[in-house]
Amino acid sequence: MIRFSASRKRAALILFSILIIPAAASCASLAGTVRNGEEAEGASRSASFHYSLGILNLLQGNLDEAVSEYENALSYDRGSTLLAMELAALLAKRGQVEKALAVCENARDYNPGNVEIRLILGGIYLDLKKYKDAEREFLKVIELKPKQFEPYLFLSIIYAEDKKLREAANILEALIKLEPRNYMAHYYMARVYSDAGNYNESEKWFLKTIEIKPSFEPAWMDLAAMYEKRDLREKAAGVYKKFASLYPHRPDAKIKLSRLLIRDHKYPEAAGILEEMLKQDPGGKEPRFNLGLVYFFWKKNERAEQIFKSLLDDDSLDHRSRFFLASTYEESNQNAKAMEEFGKIPPESDLFSEARIHIGIILKKTGRTNEAIKLLRKEIASGRADSGIYVFLGQIYHDEKEFKMEEEVLMQGLAKSPRNPDLLYRLGALYESTDRFQESIQQMEEILRADPEHYEALNFIGYSYADRGIKLDQAETMIKKALQLRPGNGYIIDSMGWLYFKKDDIPLAIRYLKEASGLLPNDPVVAEHLGDAYQKAGSYREALQAYERALKINPLSKSVPLKIKQLTTR
Repeated sequence: MIRFSASRKRAALILFSILIIPAAASCASLAGTVRNGEEAEGASRSASFHYSLGILNLLQGNLDEAVSEYENALSYDRGSTLLAMELAALLAKRGQVEKALAVCENARDYNPGNVEIRLILGGIYLDLKKYKDAEREFLKVIELKPKQFEPYLFLSIIYAEDKKLREAANILEALIKLEPRNYMAHYYMARVYSDAGNYNESEKWFLKTIEIKPSFEPAWMDLAAMYEKRDLREKAAGVYKKFASLYPHRPDAKIKLSRLLIRDHKYPEAAGILEEMLKQDPGGKEPRFNLGLVYFFWKKNERAEQIFKSLLDDDSLDHRSRFFLASTYEESNQNAKAMEEFGKIPPESDLFSEARIHIGIILKKTGRTNEAIKLLRKEIASGRADSGIYVFLGQIYHDEKEFKMEEEVLMQGLAKSPRNPDLLYRLGALYESTDRFQESIQQMEEILRADPEHYEALNFIGYSYADRGIKLDQAETMIKKALQLRPGNGYIIDSMGWLYFKKDDIPLAIRYLKEASGLLPNDPVVAEHLGDAYQKAGSYREALQAYERALKINPLSKSVPLKIKQLTTR
């Protein structure tokens, strides 16, 4: 969804900007209510006097007194919209949002045609999540001043948050008709289509935003993030590179590009980018940290260790660097050092649970499985365990073939977080591996009810149906949707190939399975699927090559040797 942070910042900026309105303009506004004769003159003098005291107290940092004097001034001139806005801004700055709301509501009632007060009032309602009230104010602003662009943007945020994506698109289209070059309208339109899962339209609007405002970094970053979400990593890298070349002084794109290159194992290129950044800014924390990641994943452990240690020398509370220093020790089998560093990550850190899991991994791989179980059980008993702890403990029990204990742990986690997709997915996988097919499908359907775009659950159900030769049309729909969400995912491509194998469309099956085999060269199941497709097509030499590769990857396979024997004894 479109986050509210943008709207809140905008509302805050509207309010804060009032604080710097020149005093002369404010003083002139204090005679905003029409009165007669001496009464009007006296009220104006009293309003100006208290307003001046308010300004003086504000400059001296006496905020309580400033508020009191503003309130006194407003009592003499209740129709002063500008004074009301300044008081509301001061109250909002002090966190007294409800009082600011009351001031603005009174000002609106005195001046129902004033657009500025309605904009501020709508922003406050939005901040308080009073969306209907906010909608009413913004619609009124559009009625009073149709070419004021802010209410259109605010309304699109409200509608998008309420999942009224068509309404959000409509209000933005209305703004774009008024202001064809309004880059923010184009940007929010791209976000709306992205939320709706219409990525082709979203891409079009992001590109138009960039065309209008090439320096608008969020459009570049969100476009690249959308490509990454869909596993279109080359396109994402292209966006980051283009932005970095146009605006070399802006570091975000280079940092994100380096992370993407790390994911694609392009370590020399990532290192080159980060080293160049460090020449410009030798103390830059993010480039140094990312360079540490490059060397860690490149398995240049000594260099990674040096970088993470240097970051910890600068900041001993840098839990990210400590986590990866510990991971570097773990990679180089310095298990005692790794456990010591993982153990230093405190419970308040976001990495605490992950650190405990890694301690459990080390204990398990060194033959101390009971200690690992005890550690994870302790975290669960403490009440601070996240879903990862439950999933990993369940995996330990699964490896030990203690399936009842695995189910018990996963159910315990779900009692704490009933709709957690990781726990539901793991439970579904357990049911599938223990011949409880219908229950496994039910778990995946539960995930999809909460998140219809959970590509792993879509692929799980689609592949399960295809493998059993049932509901093949439904399976095709689900796998196609999963592939649309993750176009380059080898496992989903394998599912698609296996589906067409089951549909007896062998040429199409071979096309997808060859692609999956190229993406997953070390997966024995994918290799065996490809062999089956070649065999059915009568391409026996290619089938034999695929089966032999599958057997080399998994020498313990029971099915592949029989298939090889059938081919070689023809």
